[in-house]
Amino acid sequence: MALVMVLAMFFFGLGPAFLPQPVHAQTAPIGNGFVLDAGDLRFIFQQIVVGQGNAAGVPLSQLVGTQNVPFNPQLPMGLRTVDGSNNNLVPLPDQHLFGAADVLFPRLTPATFRAADAGTTYQQTSGDVIDSQPRIITNLIVDQSANNPAAVAAATNPCGSGGFVC
Repeated sequence: MALVMVLAMFFFGLGPAFLPQPVHAQTAPIGNGFVLDAGDLRFIFQQIVVGQGNAAGVPLSQLVGTQNVPFNPQLPMGLRTVDGSNNNLVPLPDQHLFGAADVLFPRLTPATFRAADAGTTYQQTSGDVIDSQPRIITNLIVDQSANNPAAVAAATNPCGSGGFVC
């Protein structure tokens, strides 16, 4: 009787260790939460049209504003190039290189340089630059609160209003 009890404990206690057990994976239904509607498909098609046209050598300014790709510089449409050319699709003369790599920003006022923190100056053209607040620009860009005057100006002056061009 004791031998039967030991064998029963052995097989029932160690059974799961050497017998394969079924695994029940918990998965969501296929496509759960992912829905494409006609607007999504139209947007994808517009991006394909722009990409194909650019690969064929058609200037982006001729692709955007057509029936397939309506013009709106605030919408996330179009093709972004590595060198930055044609990234600005505002239909103004000579704007296709605005913000492109190796192109100087237009200067609207004369350059005025002031002395900087001790150890460096903005007037120098070589050597090390010491900046006491190296992250101020990044912090201002990230700060989209009402405490940042640039964020307030951008929020209250949408593209095209008050001479503000996107």
